[in-house]
Amino acid sequence: MRKSTSVSKSKARFSYWLILVPLLLLIIIFVFWDKEENIQDKDLGTISDKEVALKETKKALKMVSEYLNEGNKNLLYLKEFNKTKDKIIKID
Repeated sequence: MRKSTSVSKSKARFSYWLILVPLLLLIIIFVFWDKEENIQDKDLGTISDKEVALKETKKALKMVSEYLNEGNKNLLYLKEFNKTKDKIIKID
């Protein structure tokens, strides 16, 4: 009988955690939710000056290009690996 009591206690503790954890998560979300950070329809980060908009667009595209080029460096190793593999394993 002792085993059944310990099993029922552990099930009870587990069920308490199943209820307590989601409630705590909801409380944390509501406490730390910053309602002022919600995006307003009028404030979408639009730049009205064409020169500034062009400059910012170029800066963003340069950053994306740098990340893509960094990924391409790793492809060179793969290409060299495939060449060596093809020399060793000849597929007819």
